[in-house]
Amino acid sequence: MDTLSLSGVIFDMDGTLIDSNPRWDQVGFLYLERYGFTPPEDFLYHVHTKPVPEIAVYLKETFGLDITPDELSREVISLMDDYYRTEAIPKVGALDLIRRLEEAGIPYCVATAAERSHVEAGLATVGITGQKFILTCTEVGADKRFPTVFEEALRLLGSDRATTAVVEDSPTALSTAQKAGFYTVSVYDDSFVAREEEKRQIADLSVESLEELATVELRKI
Repeated sequence: MDTLSLSGVIFDMDGTLIDSNPRWDQVGFLYLERYGFTPPEDFLYHVHTKPVPEIAVYLKETFGLDITPDELSREVISLMDDYYRTEAIPKVGALDLIRRLEEAGIPYCVATAAERSHVEAGLATVGITGQKFILTCTEVGADKRFPTVFEEALRLLGSDRATTAVVEDSPTALSTAQKAGFYTVSVYDDSFVAREEEKRQIADLSVESLEELATVELRKI
């Protein structure tokens, strides 16, 4: 591919723009250890890429924690606050791709399952500030098993569906966006190493890192 013509881009954050999934995995396990629980084998399946309120409900119902979901959510969010404010690092190639989108005049946004406070802090820490807007799954009331967050992002971008790229590391999110008619770009992340072939089958374009797009001409349409 020599040229990629786009009217807009919808980026995921964790695992796509910011290399934060390893820290989220650590936090989940540390949280359970705090309460004396051993995580089950399928623990990451239930918490990975999910909005914090949904994670809180899962933890309370599964482990019978004597704490409300709202209180639990605040504890989980607090555990990640310092990371996003001071330690977050970009995925390889992310900053260069953002710069090239801005030079080409292609509008982009961030649509994510992360909390808004984390998104704002994390993007500022890694130096991504030119997005048109941030949209969270919590704000639209649905996670990425549903197209709601992508549909609302498309509406706010005002771009064409078929030429709006959804850039994701999650196979679930890629599948949802693909079925909704978006152009999908799969980005490798260690968290989904066992599902990389599945992601390649779903996406219109698959890359090991965003750095692979460095030689592609980006054109606004």
